[in-house]
Amino acid sequence: MERKLLELQSVDAGYNSHKVIRDASLEVYGHDFIGMIGPNGGGKTTLIKVILGVLKPFKGKVIYHQVHDHNNVKRIGYLPQFSMIDQKFPISAREVVMSGLMPHHGLTRKYSREDKKRAQEMLEKMGVGDLKDKVIGDRKSVV
Repeated sequence: MERKLLELQSVDAGYNSHKVIRDASLEVYGHDFIGMIGPNGGGKTTLIKVILGVLKPFKGKVIYHQVHDHNNVKRIGYLPQFSMIDQKFPISAREVVMSGLMPHHGLTRKYSREDKKRAQEMLEKMGVGDLKDKVIGDRKSVV
């Protein structure tokens, strides 16, 4: 049987006293692929914030099953649909991937050869290995 990663049980959530989500329940398993659609103001972002632990539910429970690593760091990531980034910020695609190691390394520790190798493997897995040294704002790299 597939392992359960995350569970919401009868969650109500919102902002101040305004309830946006009512009685939401959800179970997420290891190989689930989930998409959310709905109108603006329908609660999609609020639900994501509850799942990430950024917003505490008014009632109900969020249970994380096996989503922590050996250092008890929650292994849940979020990639926004849109984000404001400085297109001129000099960071490569590989450095962006390695930034995912910050919970383990902190902000000041240098990346090891193994970290760089793992980041390259992830870029290759996603089919963009050739972009490893391209600056993320360089539009010529994706044409």
